[in-house]
Amino acid sequence: MTNKVAVLVLGMHRSGTSAVTGMLGAAGVALGSEFIDDISDVNKKGFWEHKQLVAINESILEKLGKNWFSLGVEQALVSATSDLLAEEKQRAFDFINQEFADESLFALKDPRLCLLLPFWKPIFKQLEIEIKVVNLNRAPAEVAKSLGKRDHFPALLARYLWIEHTLSAAQFCLQVPSLSFTFSSFLSQPDNTLSAVSDLLGLSLDTGAILEAASFVEQGLRHHQSTELIDGDAADNLYHLVSAESGVTDSDLQQQVTAYNQQKAPFSAYLSALETVFIDLNHAVISAQKLGEQHCQALMTITQRDNELQALNTQLKALGEEHSYALQVITEKDASIEGLLATKAELEKQNQETHKRLVQEGEAHGHALTIITQREQEYSALENLSVARFAAKKIKRTLDK
Repeated sequence: MTNKVAVLVLGMHRSGTSAVTGMLGAAGVALGSEFIDDISDVNKKGFWEHKQLVAINESILEKLGKNWFSLGVEQALVSATSDLLAEEKQRAFDFINQEFADESLFALKDPRLCLLLPFWKPIFKQLEIEIKVVNLNRAPAEVAKSLGKRDHFPALLARYLWIEHTLSAAQFCLQVPSLSFTFSSFLSQPDNTLSAVSDLLGLSLDTGAILEAASFVEQGLRHHQSTELIDGDAADNLYHLVSAESGVTDSDLQQQVTAYNQQKAPFSAYLSALETVFIDLNHAVISAQKLGEQHCQALMTITQRDNELQALNTQLKALGEEHSYALQVITEKDASIEGLLATKAELEKQNQETHKRLVQEGEAHGHALTIITQREQEYSALENLSVARFAAKKIKRTLDK
């Protein structure tokens, strides 16, 4: 053995198994990491049913042609061929190995487990994981009222479902270490219940830890109460048996099975038709849920698009303001350019006038230079003449001597 222990929390739907599992989690027992969604007006503190576990169990029921509200599930499971559920077996191995690889003690809760124990028992055996059971029994009348409110279940179908879940769980409890108690005793003394569970599982919890974990349980979790027992009714007789402190034997349970089958026989056709109606209703509910999910998704998409549109409008507004500012700047720059162009034209006009004056002054300067050149030429000629005269005089003097 691997010294690993799987705690199966068994009990019919609406029997308080969610509260028990939540309390185990508060006491430190591993429950996994991903659970089905809570429903505030049904189970506000959570169902504590692992999504993968529920998915595997639903797949098994589907291949058996059954639903969670079907009768005769265990018989159909026992009669199924080994190949029919090969895929689910592999999924079960993978689920346990991956989700609880590092846990020596973990708990699983799903009311469907009560009817699918012949599937799960060999899974844990092959994985060498010991099974221990915490089994919760609630009065069938209370369960019927709770299912009637939540799912509009007829009382007869609810009571027969209770019998099949309870019989299967009670028979399994005879095979493994287990602890069974009633919903009433659990609610009235959750700390005592947890103390007994702690002993079964070998948990080391002191009084403070037990009281703290037990505080998870609220008295308000019980919405339907009934002490009514119908004499001779198979469900009430079975509840009286499993809730007695004297214990249950296999012989006792076999007698209950016989009594149940005898009581159910006259209603077989009615129950079959009722199951068909609920299957159709379940399909309609699933379709409605899918439509609801699609509607919610559409609303989310619309909201997202509205938010994106609002963001775009904000961006457009900001861009519009920037555009207006840019136009204002351009207008101011255009005005500045016009002023500069006017200044340029004035400067060009002044430049032309200056150029004209310079040309005129240049012409006057050229004329002056011409006169100066003439004067220099005349001066040079005079100098040459003066030199010639001086030379002539000098020659004359020489000749006169």
